[in-house]
Amino acid sequence: MRKNFKRNLSSLEDVFLFLDDFAANHDLDAATVANIRLVVEEMFTNIIKYSTRSQKKITIDISLAGSELSLQLIDKNGQPFDPTQSAEYDIQQSLEERPIGKLGLHLVKNLTDDIKYEHKEGQTILTIKKVLKGYDV
Repeated sequence: MRKNFKRNLSSLEDVFLFLDDFAANHDLDAATVANIRLVVEEMFTNIIKYSTRSQKKITIDISLAGSELSLQLIDKNGQPFDPTQSAEYDIQQSLEERPIGKLGLHLVKNLTDDIKYEHKEGQTILTIKKVLKGYDV
């Protein structure tokens, strides 16, 4: 399934409805749906916050092949930012010592199995994969 969303935080409600529709069509359990929502919310909001030169819609593509869930977020005319290269978030630091930011990317990396980043021809493509345990179509 693929859909374009307006580039603003108020689009998150529509994003969640889109993800919920996909989940219902594939009988995904509540924990998986919650994780997918968190991952997409984090990456979608990061695109809005940090890729400010584009006004184009953000495309989300979600599919399931066997037990592998694939998500793509496509930002046309987006500014380059590779989340796979961000510094690791040190959860051992005290709350006072931790820098602001990067916790969301830390969660995304820990909730998924693979994240690939591409920036070509002016568009950013994030491809996120998650193997669903005990699920095979």
